[in-house]
Amino acid sequence: MIKAEESFEEYEFKQGSYYLYVPPNNRPHEKSPLMVVLHGCTQNPFTIATATEMNDTARQNNFLVLYPDQPRSEDSGKCWSWHDADHQERGKGEPHKIVSMINHVKEKYEISDIYITGLSAGAAMALIVGGVYPDLFSGIGVVGGLPYKAAQTKSERALAMINGPQHDAEKMGELLYEKTAVYNKRVPLIVFHGTYDRVVHPINANKLIKQWITLCNLMNKNGKDGIIPSTPVQTDKRAVPVGKTYKIEEYESPDKSIKIHYVTINSMLHSWPGGSVKGTFTDPLAPSASEMMWNFFNQQ
Repeated sequence: MIKAEESFEEYEFKQGSYYLYVPPNNRPHEKSPLMVVLHGCTQNPFTIATATEMNDTARQNNFLVLYPDQPRSEDSGKCWSWHDADHQERGKGEPHKIVSMINHVKEKYEISDIYITGLSAGAAMALIVGGVYPDLFSGIGVVGGLPYKAAQTKSERALAMINGPQHDAEKMGELLYEKTAVYNKRVPLIVFHGTYDRVVHPINANKLIKQWITLCNLMNKNGKDGIIPSTPVQTDKRAVPVGKTYKIEEYESPDKSIKIHYVTINSMLHSWPGGSVKGTFTDPLAPSASEMMWNFFNQQ
């Protein structure tokens, strides 16, 4: 069968622009996974691709990568509007635009599972999109992000980043359940956060884990064996050779029908773990979030 050429190209259509990476082993008309990566503030599709080295992970594992762009015309700092209530719902604002880009890719390629991740503002928006479209996604990755509806106005944004959610995260999990219960799907989640993050306080990651456990337990249809305990079933402490130490907390239901992983990297700032020194907001001394994320998704 003819193989597609490796490519990393920009596409523009009425909903906006994005870059799409296609690995060299991609076969036309054969289904491949798709990873959606949302850049952080001041970044763009090219810089987040360089920083995360996600294209390298995609090349090794044969999946496509979609990088939506947030133009300066929408936000002068190129930040996604995770803090704006108009961009926190299904079928509206930026979540709708991002899903439209996914559908645009699906018009050209055969896609199987779809995953979404991002850094900082991109991570917060990835959580929103994955949360309100659970029927579309098979996994969510959050790097230095915040819970769903951590803020609902621009004035609440900075407070949420510095002090944690301005709204009860678990109650927001209940609200998200009310909006998405009809889809009856629990989406696996992996969260990465640095203990020295001074841009988005680590309390946001802690609250996000509680929020997702709340959501998944409300969505549970498997009885007591489908309930995720509030404490991890396993905790592993590891270290990168000549690098940083980190901890992986694994939450899962007894029947293993849903998993949540929380990766805490000691002494890491507001960064993408691992990644390239050529990129922005990366920590090459930390474990590779791109590789860990793909392995987590691929095991579900």
